[in-house]
Amino acid sequence: MYYWEGKLEQEYEVQMILKSERSHQEALLSFLKQHHPYQTPELLVLPVHAGDKDYLSWLNASLR
Repeated sequence: MYYWEGKLEQEYEVQMILKSERSHQEALLSFLKQHHPYQTPELLVLPVHAGDKDYLSWLNASLR
């Protein structure tokens, strides 16, 4: 539930998590804003400060 233009709204939403490198951040955010049906979509950047070493190595290799 959220307020939009002074009215309480209720919509069903899906959360999507995208993993990418910082160098692609602006292009990715721009693309998502252009193609999202909401005027103000919830687009958040969550930096990874720590995690499983093997997984982070795999993720880094996958993004190259």
